[in-house]
Amino acid sequence: MPSPRDILTSLTALPHRASASDQEREAAGTIAGWLRDMNLDPAIEEFRAVSSYSWELIGIALLFAAGVALGPFHPFIGTIFVVLGAWSFWRHFTGFNTLFSYIIPKKQSQNVTATIPSTGETKRTVVLMAHYDTARAALLWAPAVVKNFRQSFVLNAVLAFAAVPFTWLGSEWGVHLWYQIVALVLVVYFLAQVGIFIQRETVHSHVNGANDNGSGVAVMLNLAEKYAESPLEHTEIQVLATGCEESGMYGVKAFYNAHGDDLYRNETYFLNFDNVGAGTLNYCLGEGMLTFWPYDAEIVQIAKEVNQQPAFQEVETCRYRLAYFDTLPLVQEGYKCITCIGLTSEKKIPNWHWYSDTIENIDWGTINMTIAWGESMIELFDQGGDAS
Repeated sequence: MPSPRDILTSLTALPHRASASDQEREAAGTIAGWLRDMNLDPAIEEFRAVSSYSWELIGIALLFAAGVALGPFHPFIGTIFVVLGAWSFWRHFTGFNTLFSYIIPKKQSQNVTATIPSTGETKRTVVLMAHYDTARAALLWAPAVVKNFRQSFVLNAVLAFAAVPFTWLGSEWGVHLWYQIVALVLVVYFLAQVGIFIQRETVHSHVNGANDNGSGVAVMLNLAEKYAESPLEHTEIQVLATGCEESGMYGVKAFYNAHGDDLYRNETYFLNFDNVGAGTLNYCLGEGMLTFWPYDAEIVQIAKEVNQQPAFQEVETCRYRLAYFDTLPLVQEGYKCITCIGLTSEKKIPNWHWYSDTIENIDWGTINMTIAWGESMIELFDQGGDAS
């Protein structure tokens, strides 16, 4: 089995692994090959997904722009537009389908799965999970801009939801010049959002993705090799490399749709690795850009017990609000999940969705720490969560 460095060298030899692209498909075949080298029987499970979420966000921003523009003249029609925009905004950033999810053309993507059976009676399942696709860069993630990403998102959310009563009040205030000026400013703001994502799709290219998320794949495969060689007595290990996480968590949703009936909520633990190739290792207490979804208390308690070990005193925690992980749809379905991520002291992802996300900027110490932390988590899972 290749080392984490060899895995990352191989994955980053591709220029990118864009969602639903030929390069993503090639990477899936490479991952499946490594799993076969462990004497496992991997499956490549195909599904349909959008290649970018930009088009959905463009559609949502256009709903807001059109609705607010109609506010001074046709407030009832305008309000319908902005209500649809606000509903779609909420749905998109909480991980659910919107009006646009059904009309944007989809392409083929795939997950790679494999199972390491327990040697005795199976009492629990641990799913090792990492996405392997890469994102397209954008102005939002430029180094001078990304430091204010959360503040920008909160501003977007406030203006999106405030647009509903503002547009409705056009029936009373629409004749006033000040109202028309404010409406014009908001229209320009929402059209600027359209411009940002059009520029993303037409000017920027996909990043190499060493940290996001070649690092997670390397950790996942290293742990899979360990337990393929030494299976656990009562814990089944499943390996899940997901495609199209960057375009909207399509891979994990496809996995749940295909296998959810076989995964019992009280006996299944998802251990997700995302951006673990730089910064200080954190385990998340929950996630959510709008609504915050806390992780299950049992799995968080097991993580706390792992952190009591001397080797992991430097591992930190965070309430992740900057984006979503593949764990979000699973948490919403009631599963026990936890995500590991490497963050700076400001709780930011190093080189996030930018061209500097290359193998030269990988911190191998963070990867090795994540592997060791993951092993300790699995050991406690296998003991039923009892460190004693």
